[in-house]
Amino acid sequence: MATYNYSSVLRYAIETVLWQSFSDWELIVVGDCCTDDSEAVVRAFGDGRLRWLNLPENSGSKSLPQNAGVAMARAPLIAYLAHDDLWHPAHLAAVMEAMEHTPADFVHTAALFVPPPGETKREVFGIFPNGYPPDHAFVHSTVLHPTSVFDRIGLWPDPRCTRLPGDQTFWNRALAAGLRFQAVPKVTVWKINASSRPGCYLRQNSDEHALCFRALRDDPDFVERELIEVIRSALKHGIHLVEGYKVGRDSPPGAHLHLLRQIRGLETIEPMMALPIRREENPFALELAGDIPRTARPGERLELEVRIENRSDFAISSQKPHPVHLAYHWLNHDGTVAVWDGTRSQLVPGLGPAAQLHYIMKVDVPEVPGSYYLQPAIVQEGVGWFEMPSSDRTPLDVMAP
Repeated sequence: MATYNYSSVLRYAIETVLWQSFSDWELIVVGDCCTDDSEAVVRAFGDGRLRWLNLPENSGSKSLPQNAGVAMARAPLIAYLAHDDLWHPAHLAAVMEAMEHTPADFVHTAALFVPPPGETKREVFGIFPNGYPPDHAFVHSTVLHPTSVFDRIGLWPDPRCTRLPGDQTFWNRALAAGLRFQAVPKVTVWKINASSRPGCYLRQNSDEHALCFRALRDDPDFVERELIEVIRSALKHGIHLVEGYKVGRDSPPGAHLHLLRQIRGLETIEPMMALPIRREENPFALELAGDIPRTARPGERLELEVRIENRSDFAISSQKPHPVHLAYHWLNHDGTVAVWDGTRSQLVPGLGPAAQLHYIMKVDVPEVPGSYYLQPAIVQEGVGWFEMPSSDRTPLDVMAP
């Protein structure tokens, strides 16, 4: 368990390890140079199966603390738990049983995403109809694997040195090496995601964790009610595989790490203010870096790489209060507008003055069959659009289902 200065929720995560029906474990809690009372929280449990290590230097992610924990581990199998996730009491028993009866290298259960207060959309991690696909979200708190995995693919990568997040890089490396993933059809992890709760490390609020913890402990119908809420959410919002990060070919290493740390309140956010630029001046160049497919299904989502050049004297980003996003219009064959306001894509990382980078732009295909042209654009929310005449006049034919 990697942790950093979040002791208010750390105690709940540890409690869910202590209550496991499978009891032959050791828990190694590794602080990423913690300066709060995390060590005191761990030692207060008075359980000899708990071990504490605090790293002398902060790395800013879970990867290096996990590597330090692996180096201390005495068991032949490794499981993980984020310091703000919660395990069902049967989690370890479920993955241990699966590991005994499968030749897979990784076994994993499913995790339920707990939405922030006021939101109703539920997401499920770890259910893959055709096996785990590369570059999709995968909750490390659901996973068990033998230590021999590290001999084949190495330790957790330092996300300060990778273009994708460390865990996404790790899973992709495992797939590329031919390692096998086996799903356990049980929900055993509740993910109260810090990245969807801006400033949570500063506020140190643990109300959601306490509520979920008590429900897991005291309510025998909690899992069933949670699954019903997932179905309710799917009927309302739809449900899909949760994608991981997508970055352009020249995205600098560690950019995703800085974004997550900013969201959590661990790094200062430079606000994106309204640009003092007249739209007719348009100091941005935006062009497709690849071909648009010739045909697509109605409503299909495409991912297109684009190149943005910032010729202005201002850095642009997708931070509030006036975030800058990639956007687009769909034009009919005769040049009239078919879809004006397309799906937004964030600029991660931001783009400095007199700089250029490639980004991945998400594009939703029109729902009505026909022939269309894509017109990319840059929009600053609450300020205005910077239109980009399309450099590619290849039509996209949307085929009838």
